[in-house]
Amino acid sequence: MKIAELAGFCVPPDTKILLGEVTSTADSEPFAHEKLSPVLALYRAGSFDHAMEMASELVALGGFGHTSVLFTDQDMNPDRVAAFGVRMKTARILINTPSSHGGIGDLYNFSLAPSLTLGCGCGEATPCLKTWGRST
Repeated sequence: MKIAELAGFCVPPDTKILLGEVTSTADSEPFAHEKLSPVLALYRAGSFDHAMEMASELVALGGFGHTSVLFTDQDMNPDRVAAFGVRMKTARILINTPSSHGGIGDLYNFSLAPSLTLGCGCGEATPCLKTWGRST
């Protein structure tokens, strides 16, 4: 993968995604920003509240309105789903479904290569925002 080579390390030729573990959600952290490339940031949190805090900071940094996703046991933790829905200022809130790297179209895109495509933006004044159901 050319990106890995440019960064100074080797990966197997069939590598599709590169992960970089980071801790900062600050504007100065390059991995905290949207990357239209096969590079993802990996954040670890000590608790659900800490994870929501980081996710909320990343949404604010990247611009309110697009997509957030939560993987959880919604039957055992319905309070997490509700809290996430209230806290994330995004138009699309996905629960237990893929969303990264152009994961649009079919519900489970496991056999598709990352497409790096997005639908139209979902910020203020975007016509589709209301049709997708989140109201403020």
